[in-house]
Amino acid sequence: MTEPGDVIDLARLDEAAFQRVYKARIEPCFASNEGDRLAAVNTFKRRATIGAGAALTLSALIFVFSREVALALGLGAVAVAIGLLIAYQPLAQVGRSLKRQYCSAIAEAMGATFEIGAFSPPAFDRFRALRLAPGFDRSSFEDRFHGEYKGAGFDLYEAHLEQRRTDSKGRTRYDTVFRGQLVRMSFPRDFLGVTVVRRDAGVFNAFGGGAIDGRKLERVRLVDSSFEKAFEVWSTD
Repeated sequence: MTEPGDVIDLARLDEAAFQRVYKARIEPCFASNEGDRLAAVNTFKRRATIGAGAALTLSALIFVFSREVALALGLGAVAVAIGLLIAYQPLAQVGRSLKRQYCSAIAEAMGATFEIGAFSPPAFDRFRALRLAPGFDRSSFEDRFHGEYKGAGFDLYEAHLEQRRTDSKGRTRYDTVFRGQLVRMSFPRDFLGVTVVRRDAGVFNAFGGGAIDGRKLERVRLVDSSFEKAFEVWSTD
């Protein structure tokens, strides 16, 4: 039986072990928040009903005074969207609180810590220097797990990188260029060189792998043709 104070061995985390962790640590988080969740659902339904009624009334009044169907429907749709956004806030708060609790419970089970946001992204400058992250104009980071496993420190967190685009009419939008997990691991041994594995860039591979720490990254040819088609390997060693 897994107790709340026990630390699990990740190398032996099979289905049975995960179920024990779930029962001991994760399920209680959902159970303790069920009352708040039901209250938030009721608040959402009540606010959504009031907001929909207000939006329909607004739309009808706009049509009566303007006789513009498109204008009435458009402003009515905007009012509905704003109303739903306001109505959803209690559910969002419960969801965020629950997420913090169960992710912290999972992290604690691994002997790690969890931060939901407002942290400095570990090794992110290194990811950029190695050209493992695309260019971006806006970034956000969340859900950081930090700990150590068998002498190897690690950080795992989610990054959302966006690039600003401007269309022909001067309107600005942000497009996602990367959204996913970044992982940093440190090992209790020294490495003589730097090796980088990137997705194959096609003709752009001709520009080389760049340099890191003042050393040029040279292309490494591998025997596996399937791997070569998907990735390029560069190394200083």
